Amino acid sequence: MSSWEKDLEELLAALGVQQEQTNAYQKPPEHEAEFFFTESSQQHQGVFYRGDLVGAIPELRVYVPAKETMLKVQVYLVHISPKSVLSHLFALYMNSEEGSDAFHKIEGSTTFHFLRVMTETMKGLFWQGDLYTLRFPPEIDVQRLTCS
Repeated sequence: MSSWEKDLEELLAALGVQQEQTNAYQKPPEHEAEFFFTESSQQHQGVFYRGDLVGAIPELRVYVPAKETMLKVQVYLVHISPKSVLSHLFALYMNSEEGSDAFHKIEGSTTFHFLRVMTETMKGLFWQGDLYTLRFPPEIDVQRLTCS
């Protein structure tokens, strides 16, 4: 486990976030989140978010109540567009191993906050789009997933 991963784990534990435990010798399967957080929307009633870090890529899932029944939920998977400068900045940060010992001590916290900035950006851009036509600002890519 790298220093930033350990720092991040400690930060999340201090915030009361519980991560799924994996065997120390077992890597997460490809496309499985290394860690995630969930939260309810303050602006949109009944909406929940899940932010994931999959590899070096931030993902956001938006859970929106469907209008058909109270039991249905529409799920949207949001990524920063690979063409966006934000995508490049995040990838550059995640793939960098440079930095002083002092930086490595706070790297986990920095990574967590950078992920939060990315998910907040994706949320803001998501709500600027149209859920029915799936037209969104070019800085994000959105997929509609359905569950019931």
